[in-house]
Amino acid sequence: MSIEIFTLLRFVVFASAAYVVWMVHEVQKEKWVWIFGFLAVLFNPFIVIHLDRELWIFIDAIVGAFMIISIFALNLGQKPSAHKVL
Repeated sequence: MSIEIFTLLRFVVFASAAYVVWMVHEVQKEKWVWIFGFLAVLFNPFIVIHLDRELWIFIDAIVGAFMIISIFALNLGQKPSAHKVL
């Protein structure tokens, strides 16, 4: 793949992680703020962190799985159910 694709992917992961940082900060889940803040720094497209290709493949797989699992673990998009008062 071309470098433009990788740069775009880094920007998408960076923007997604930064957005999740803001969301988890709003609901006061500080541990998640640090985790996604680290991911935003790791994948930022502005100051590239240079690692071996094999290490990046491993990191990409782990982070991808983690981000998918975190969608279900955080439940940020769901509104709390309202209890009816009788």
